[in-house]
Amino acid sequence: MKTLISAFELQALLHSDRNVVLFDCSSVLTDPSAGAKLYTQAHVPGAHFLDLNRDLSDMSKLSTQGRHPLPDPNVFALKLAQLGIVRARDAHRRIVCYDQDHCAYAARAWWLLNALGFENCYVLDGGLARWKAAGFAISDQPSPVVDINPVVDVNIDAPETNDFAGMPVIGFEELIAAQAKGLPGLSLLDARAADRFAGINETIDPIAGHIPGAINRPFLENLQRDENQCWMFKSPKQLRQDYDALQLEDDTVAMCGSGVTACHIILAMIHAGFVGPHLFAESWSGWITRELPRDQAS
Repeated sequence: MKTLISAFELQALLHSDRNVVLFDCSSVLTDPSAGAKLYTQAHVPGAHFLDLNRDLSDMSKLSTQGRHPLPDPNVFALKLAQLGIVRARDAHRRIVCYDQDHCAYAARAWWLLNALGFENCYVLDGGLARWKAAGFAISDQPSPVVDINPVVDVNIDAPETNDFAGMPVIGFEELIAAQAKGLPGLSLLDARAADRFAGINETIDPIAGHIPGAINRPFLENLQRDENQCWMFKSPKQLRQDYDALQLEDDTVAMCGSGVTACHIILAMIHAGFVGPHLFAESWSGWITRELPRDQAS
């Protein structure tokens, strides 16, 4: 599975492959309108915008599935089709997702695309910040939808998928069953900041704490600053050492506040050579709606 691409690799790729698709996934959790504004101010030329709330989530499910429920697969596939990307003909097409810097929102799009069966998806390491630091061109103009290489006629009203079968997911019932057995062979990894995990400084969710048995790995620990002060992923070797120190297995379950930064953990683990980490998409914000056990300190 593909993971990261550098700014220099992407620049070269854009000159050699006119079929590359770019998605700007910029977002700010505390301001749902900020992502679109950031996109209109500056983006990689040719990139299309994917909104965290409108495209990468289904906000109609808020009452039961956390703050950022996974979108309906058909609805997400339809959005992609409207941008000229259809799995039936484009499964091997190179797709690059990015956001401003930390790659958390780009990782969410990367996860969804892989889950739909797109096989050549990358996240731009360092995001738009690294692209700018390299001196590459940016644009403030909307990117036209160009169906570059149509292979088949596609009715975009009928996407050819109805699930996210390409990436492992764990639901409430399965997680609760594993909890009852003491999580045998299954580690629950929470990507939130340490203070929120510990039940302090909670400013997003109405209840503080964490799921019993979970361990904490803030997603920002996957990153380090480079010489340009851009946030870059650690090397696969360093990430592997970090995760091995936590005694994690391939079937680790990643979670966070709402299933977004958990995808950053999955991306980092796969980049480090792990196979099959699961996503608990509802995460903490979904767990607390069910009146399930929770801890406030480890």
